[in-house]
Order: sequence, then C-alpha cells, then structure tokens
Amino acid sequence: MDVTNEQAVHVCVEAIEAQMGPIEIAIINAGDYAPMPLEAFDTRLFRRLIEVNYMGVVNCLAAVLPVLIPRAQGRSWSPPASRVTAGYRWQRHTVQARPQ
Repeated sequence: MDVTNEQAVHVCVEAIEAQMGPIEIAIINAGDYAPMPLEAFDTRLFRRLIEVNYMGVVNCLAAVLPVLIPRAQGRSWSPPASRVTAGYRWQRHTVQARPQ
C-alpha cells in the first residue's frame, strides 16, 4: 500500500475490516529516510519524505478515524518514523476515539 495515495489507504482499511473484522488498534508506522549532503540539496527529496513521513500518517488517520469514532472505541498510534532524522525530531501522536 502506498501511504501517499489517500484513496489506496481508504481501500486498504475497507479491505482489512471486510476480511478481518473491526479495527481495534491502528499502528501507523510509515516512514522513509534518505541521506542528503548539503552539496546535493534536493527539494524533490524533501517533498517525497514529507509525503511519506507526514502525509502518509495523515492519510492513514483520515482512513481509520471514520471507522473508530462511531464505535466510540479503538486507538490509533503513530510511533516516530525515526528517532532523529536530519536534525528533525519526530513526535508520537496518539488519537483515542471518544463518543460524541
């Protein structure tokens, strides 16, 4: 599954629920890393890393939250894609579905 493709992520969540039952916990662990010396600075590489490392998590949350929230149960957790990468510190994000 390509986490940068929002539609593919939604299709994957639907397939998981159809084949395995309701999702109770989603551990979203998408990440990529590529070393880049300053002499070879490449904005395309940064854009790709942002699409995978940040938007990949956002796309997964967008697909899984609509199935967790109505049930008022379930958890989603995204561990750091990497502890410290290229000077950026990644933070853990936890979302717990709550009744409305």
